[in-house]
Amino acid sequence: MIVDRFRREVEAGAYEISARMRPEGADAQELRLWFRFPERFAPPGDLDASPFLPPALAWCLRRGERLVIEGPVSPRLLGELDEIMGVYRSFFPGAISGPVAVEAQPCEPSAGSELTASFFTRGVDSWFGVLTALDDPTLAPPLTHAVYAPGFNSRAWSDELRDAKTEATREAAARVGLELIRLDSNISDEFGRGLFGAALALGFANMLIPSGNMRGEIVRQGTHPHLDPRFSTERTEILHYGDASRLQKVERLARSEAALDTIRVCRYDHLEGDRNCGHCEKCLRTMLELHVAGALERSPAFDEPLRLSNVAAVKKLQTVRHSWLEIQNALGDSPQDRRLSAAVRMVIFRNDLRFAAERAQRLSGRLDLAEALGDSAVLAESADALWEVDARVQRLMEGMAREEGRGYGADGDRDARPSAAGPARRAGLLTRLRSRS
Repeated sequence: MIVDRFRREVEAGAYEISARMRPEGADAQELRLWFRFPERFAPPGDLDASPFLPPALAWCLRRGERLVIEGPVSPRLLGELDEIMGVYRSFFPGAISGPVAVEAQPCEPSAGSELTASFFTRGVDSWFGVLTALDDPTLAPPLTHAVYAPGFNSRAWSDELRDAKTEATREAAARVGLELIRLDSNISDEFGRGLFGAALALGFANMLIPSGNMRGEIVRQGTHPHLDPRFSTERTEILHYGDASRLQKVERLARSEAALDTIRVCRYDHLEGDRNCGHCEKCLRTMLELHVAGALERSPAFDEPLRLSNVAAVKKLQTVRHSWLEIQNALGDSPQDRRLSAAVRMVIFRNDLRFAAERAQRLSGRLDLAEALGDSAVLAESADALWEVDARVQRLMEGMAREEGRGYGADGDRDARPSAAGPARRAGLLTRLRSRS
């Protein structure tokens, strides 16, 4: 890929930096990548091409293509390329086979704005990062700004929803004394999340990237404690910020009325409204964590109360299995918590079961494996058997969830009235599940 024809433009109070991205190959289509934010935050001095290196490098690594940047790039950033590519290769060994050649003009960028800012979405990670940074005496200069990039979250949002979410995020940041900066870009259209490029485009002294999965739950993804700081330049220090588990983060949010009032975590980004649905995996996980922290009743941010039926309906945990384990072990011994703990335990089990079924199903189509095993049907039969078990578990969990509202009062105590044979059988299942929690 060749990155060239850099431009800086100011229009209607907005500053934009852009570059042409030209992939190699006769059929490749070029595009112009841009970052836009308020003019008063435009970096002073000469143009720096460093913001375009992070997305272009990731693109080239996936395709094994060299990268040529025909503009000035930070020597510090160029000096970290071997380590950066090594981290990416360790994350994605199946997709990245080796390093790629990178050519650029080393040139130290001019000094930027003496500001510290943090990316901020009102999620658990970003709220924890902001609240922690505000109490951090080692940050110099101290945190004063929050950066929100609505285009990084969902390309399906309407312009009206983007504006509404931006204003709600602005109000949330203001409640803890931070000024919000809206940053727009087309980077998600071709390159995925663009946190590193956006951070370097702003050119502040410090840019905080709130941690996602930390400590026992670290997973490979676009942002990581071993990756983020390596994209720093002489002008901008990028910090992977907020070393805590998910539950520890929620416990900190529980002490902030602003965070409890404004938290937004919903995965249903297509909803034409700025709210938390209360029944997607991420909403339920956060509600369970707030419940453990004793703060759920103080948060008006969710459309529905915490329901056992909604918890039992969760089917896939993706990269957050560790967080559900943390919840399982943090729930108490009250009747309500024991029911929730049983449901959480079964959600984790079903996630593992479905993962095995999906893996067997994918591998069943590989002829080389069938030949090596000497049995062309074993993997397909294994997948079918696992899916049958999954269907049975789903029926049992639906039965467990139907006890909600039947036989339990508002205080969680069992009603003494007798139940029918079917519910009694389901009660036996729930009792067995509780005994194992």
